[in-house]
Amino acid sequence: MEKDIIKQIILNQQEFISQVKLLPRKVSIEENGNYVFVGIRRAGKTYMLYQHIQQLLKDRHSKQEILFINFEDERITDIKKEELHLIVECYKEMFAFEPIIFLDEIQNIEGWEHFARRLADEKRQVFITGSVTSTMEAYPKVSVTQTSAPGSPPYIKKYSIRTLSLETT
Repeated sequence: MEKDIIKQIILNQQEFISQVKLLPRKVSIEENGNYVFVGIRRAGKTYMLYQHIQQLLKDRHSKQEILFINFEDERITDIKKEELHLIVECYKEMFAFEPIIFLDEIQNIEGWEHFARRLADEKRQVFITGSVTSTMEAYPKVSVTQTSAPGSPPYIKKYSIRTLSLETT
């Protein structure tokens, strides 16, 4: 995977998300929580991330703090789990901030749960979306329990990642 491609995706997403027009939904997200949103395709999981990012921008975060990767972007669909570290590495080469990480449709990458677990163990703030059919297959490999996502439709489930284990908030 070429680093220049990853860097371009990061910049493109920062610009795009800051300009997305949204109809606000009532969504409650804990300030320092890490979340995995799982639901059926086209349910609004990415929309919830966009809304949260725009709220962060309103709360005086810089768009340069946002690290958003959509794994359905054809430029990155061939990335391997062994290369996922390049995402944070590329971000760090571009910005001096500690990123707030958003990984959209990560179920497309086999073995993604190891990367997510490491990010959580490193105490990074992480938000993940995945579609039910593929993402749920990864959960037996990690310790995770389900809760309802406050303010989200009933067909979207929220999972919370914590530092040494994956557990419910």
